[in-house]
Amino acid sequence: MKSMIALALVSLMSFAAQAEKKISFNYMSKDLGELIEVYSKASGQKFVVDSTVRGKVSVLNNEEITLTEAFNQLSSALAVNGFTYVKAGDVMVVRNARAAQRDGIEVFTNTLPNAQPTRMVMWIVDLKHINAASVQQNIGRMMTSSYGEVQAVNDKNQIIVSDWSTAIPRVAEMIKNLDVKSTPQMLKFAAENKAWAKEFAKKKEQSEKIIAPESKKATE
Repeated sequence: MKSMIALALVSLMSFAAQAEKKISFNYMSKDLGELIEVYSKASGQKFVVDSTVRGKVSVLNNEEITLTEAFNQLSSALAVNGFTYVKAGDVMVVRNARAAQRDGIEVFTNTLPNAQPTRMVMWIVDLKHINAASVQQNIGRMMTSSYGEVQAVNDKNQIIVSDWSTAIPRVAEMIKNLDVKSTPQMLKFAAENKAWAKEFAKKKEQSEKIIAPESKKATE
């Protein structure tokens, strides 16, 4: 029993020492592949890097940083270039961010993922007061980054968002502000504005019909 406790303590101490380990991570216009290699050698983390992962990036640190900080910066450097990582056991597979969205990225339901390290995640949210199809159609593109995708699950009234972990909080905040129970005042305001918009469109259409013949005569 004592030997097991001692072994556990040694393992914890070893883990703590590894977590606090610091490395130099200061590069100008460094190749992404080389940056991954630097981190891999320092941390012992295994990587499989897709052949499409190319580009250069600068990471500037005047002092040594922890391995956690280094990985956060590495993940951000990959994201800036349109790449992310997907965990496969004890290996991290680095590939194109769009392709990774179909590859078993982390899934979170209602609970928000940590923003760092930057990676592609899937966030599923249950809507209570607004329609999922309407969210997808009207504001889906506005909510996400250029790499993001929004899908509606109509029968469950859910929204599935695939995007960078750093973009999800913005999406969540917008949905939080929109997914509220309508008050009588809000419904009245919406009805009045809908009626006004309909009347405006009708008058605009009528005016265009009047102007069109006159424009035709002018051209003749």
